[in-house]
Amino acid sequence: MAQSVFMKKLRDSMGIIFFIVALLFVGMMVFQWGMNITGKSRPKVENVIGEVGEGDKIDYQQYSREYQAELQNLYDRGQSVDDFAASDIREQAWHAVVNRAILKHQFEKKLAATATGKEIYQALKRNPPDWLRQQPQFLDSTGNFDYQKYLQFLNNPDVDWAPVERAVAANLPYQKLQELISTMTFVTMPEAMDQYVFENTVARGEFLLFDSDTYHIQVDTSEAALRKYYETHKDSLVEKPYIVYKYIQIPYLPSSQDSAEVKTDVDTVYTKLKSGEESFEDMAEAYSQDLASARNGGDIGWYGRGQLIPEFEEVATKLDSGQISEPVLSRFGWHIIKCLGKKVVTDSTGKTDTLWHLAHILFKIEPGYETSDSLDKLAEEIREYTKEHGIDEAAKKFGLEVVTTPEVGYDEAIPGVGLRTLVNQFAIKHGPGAVPEVVKSNGAYFVMQVVEVVPPKFNSFEEAKGFIKKKLIKQALRKKRRELAELALEKIRSGESFQQVAQELGATYDTTGWVGAFDPIPGYGYRPWINGALLGLPAPGAVSPPLEGSDGEFYIVKLLERKDADMSKFADQQNQLRQNIFQAKRQNAYDQWFANLRRQIPIKDFRLKYLYGEEETPADTTQ
Repeated sequence: MAQSVFMKKLRDSMGIIFFIVALLFVGMMVFQWGMNITGKSRPKVENVIGEVGEGDKIDYQQYSREYQAELQNLYDRGQSVDDFAASDIREQAWHAVVNRAILKHQFEKKLAATATGKEIYQALKRNPPDWLRQQPQFLDSTGNFDYQKYLQFLNNPDVDWAPVERAVAANLPYQKLQELISTMTFVTMPEAMDQYVFENTVARGEFLLFDSDTYHIQVDTSEAALRKYYETHKDSLVEKPYIVYKYIQIPYLPSSQDSAEVKTDVDTVYTKLKSGEESFEDMAEAYSQDLASARNGGDIGWYGRGQLIPEFEEVATKLDSGQISEPVLSRFGWHIIKCLGKKVVTDSTGKTDTLWHLAHILFKIEPGYETSDSLDKLAEEIREYTKEHGIDEAAKKFGLEVVTTPEVGYDEAIPGVGLRTLVNQFAIKHGPGAVPEVVKSNGAYFVMQVVEVVPPKFNSFEEAKGFIKKKLIKQALRKKRRELAELALEKIRSGESFQQVAQELGATYDTTGWVGAFDPIPGYGYRPWINGALLGLPAPGAVSPPLEGSDGEFYIVKLLERKDADMSKFADQQNQLRQNIFQAKRQNAYDQWFANLRRQIPIKDFRLKYLYGEEETPADTTQ
């Protein structure tokens, strides 16, 4: 059937930005995947980057389409895409195509037999996809989605909906799974209250840490003992294959000059607004970096108390209709806020609340070109030095700290860095000492070096000998630390101070300062065992039992003081909290379902073959 005018408009309305991004993506992939690390073109290989189950292949085009869709999704939500976001999107796109293949592997035949034209029509009618909602022919004069106008198109027999129907049909398995999970997910008011208390309580305490590697232990690590252990345990020697990294982190932060230049722009725009030289709507469209609202003159909708970040809300809720605020600084950058309207609403219980119709102009404080360029060059210089001299020497030379990760599963996120399974594949392939490309994640550059790679199974005693020795020493140290922690608790209960016990038993003593549930402990980073104990202990003076950390260390924590959450503000936040908890529980159930299938279905990742031109097949990453 010939393409309808509607479908042509649909394609054309995607916008020049999408096509520019797509071209940039293709150029990037030709450069990154068409060249290996030596700069030479990679050998010609089969156009397959992964495999799920028995022969269900994932090709490059699937990955490319998913990547472009993720980019467009960010653009539609008004978010900019820098190198850090692009790195995240590449990882997300990989997992999305793998999940689709898993879903296809599990349900395709069953769903193909039950998915009818009526079912697809109902899906389009009940829940139009976001990309359809954004099309100009479905928007009203204010730029919002007009459902009635959409229905007229949907029910017009002269419009060719076949391409849209195919896209919706392909997504039905996901939609059905999400609907199923949603019907099984609910959030009670006590859950919301517990979450509010958890998020808004702060405490301070003191603690003992038993993590020394120098405690006196007796372990038989003779050749005979190691061989005996190997023969007894060789079929269950490795509980889970893992990787250990060391990394140096270089924060991606703006310079003082960058901050000053942004503030100059803020003041210039504010002056024009106050003088009446320019309208707020025009300035928002021209300057605001909140792209979603900028397209609507800065309009972000109606909000009540407890729905906005504190710095923003404090200023916005003092404005009357038509007023413009002075510049406000938040963690997102500088805001100039305008109140477009104000009203009082009454809910079903008779409670009244004030809502504000708000618009803003956002100026993000980000590294400028010169700052970005210098940080790029610094990260690459550190990486090159690491390749030649090792990461510890690189850290000394550049005055930076080295962090050693805990054991990282082959398909797991790297603590402190994020989910970078391609880096894990690189480590599996190249082994200890290897230095991957600089990783951009979580607002920082990471220069990394592989320390240890443990395979799912060792093929011989000689391969396993070093691992067995390390394992036996680690088990003995863990046992010794636990014994010392239990002895410490006895001494504390008998009246000795934490500092006395630390000196007697060789533990580390420290205090936390005021911390909340998710705050790092100064000098130690985030230690959830300490935070959890401070929030969970019944009253000041209470002492926890020995708590085991993720790497065989033990803690004893004492609560010194706690500031409980202000419950008077709970009512304003309860609905948003319940929605947040619902979304988190639903996503967790969704992720757990896929994680379970990932353990059952073989998954092979061939991306290294494209990135580095390596011909041999990487190990199966299924655990």
